[in-house]
Amino acid sequence: MYRFILVEDDFHIRNGLGRFFPWNTLGFHLVESFENGKKALDFLRVNKVDVVLTDIRMPIMGGLTLARELKKISPETQVIFLTAYRSFDYAKEALDCGVRNYIVKSTKYDDLLTIFTEIRKDLDGKKAFSEKKNESPPEPTVDNRIIRKILSSIDADLPHASLQHLADSVQMNPVYLSRLFKEKTGINFSDYLLKKKMETAALLLKETDYSIYEISEMTGYSNDKNFSRAFKKFYGIPPANYRHIPPEGT
Repeated sequence: MYRFILVEDDFHIRNGLGRFFPWNTLGFHLVESFENGKKALDFLRVNKVDVVLTDIRMPIMGGLTLARELKKISPETQVIFLTAYRSFDYAKEALDCGVRNYIVKSTKYDDLLTIFTEIRKDLDGKKAFSEKKNESPPEPTVDNRIIRKILSSIDADLPHASLQHLADSVQMNPVYLSRLFKEKTGINFSDYLLKKKMETAALLLKETDYSIYEISEMTGYSNDKNFSRAFKKFYGIPPANYRHIPPEGT
């Protein structure tokens, strides 16, 4: 069961999500809920959780500040924004803080189930990698450090992330690195990188006014046609159409 906290200043939303959503069925345990980021941060300084579901705009301390501070003390904790606001500034800051998920407050019940099911799968993958790492003999520990460096490098510089570039950064043959990545994470390097690029692109399409050409560059594509082709294959819809899908509940 993965531990998470809810940070939301609206009592009715906080109470409704906390009491009536089937978190346990999805594999999550709501440890505590808070009305502002300051109280949540005080709790997180001494308590470990896997996920923080937080509003952006709150009194005393908002979600963006909470995410920045949490990144310093617990960078592995996933932060999910629950918000009614869609703006370029929020999306840009969210990306800078390592936040990869937005949940709009009008999101339907089934969509929320889908989102947290995906989050659980991601956490399951990281847990499996961690368990495999702990079971490894001393020599493969070097390999584990390499994979952690590769994962961090992808997050830090997604536009320039490629198998060859990352292999060069760790002075390793790209074919061997690809094999090692699959062995340690359970997913092909190319599939992992594509998923990261597409999730980031989807967030930028929905939350910013960047052009499709700019987003293609920000996710490492040499031209917007290649990007659009990859996006459509991944999501089943061209990026221009995806951008104009109205938010749920509107």
